[in-house]
Amino acid sequence: MVKQIAQQFFDWIKEAGPTGGDAYDQERIDEVDSFLFSGTEERGPCPIPLAPGEEALAIAHSNEISEALCDLMDEEVCHQQGWWYDEAGNLHLCNGPQLVV
Repeated sequence: MVKQIAQQFFDWIKEAGPTGGDAYDQERIDEVDSFLFSGTEERGPCPIPLAPGEEALAIAHSNEISEALCDLMDEEVCHQQGWWYDEAGNLHLCNGPQLVV
């Protein structure tokens, strides 16, 4: 269920297309992060329509949703350009070995 919710967020982010040289619209990513990680009083509405119960599940599993969303974005970028960098700055080739830069 977590991966399905992450996929819905990913599809919504991807819908906006690339912006400002980034592969994804940062404003939409920020909206998702704000929804998942804001405190109860600061949290705005969910940026996408979720089925009953999914909104609470997304908030309860925000870290897993965020990780799955990052994985989906990395996968997509990897398919588009054939490589990606991880948070440590290591270069990864899709379907190939990891290269440390």
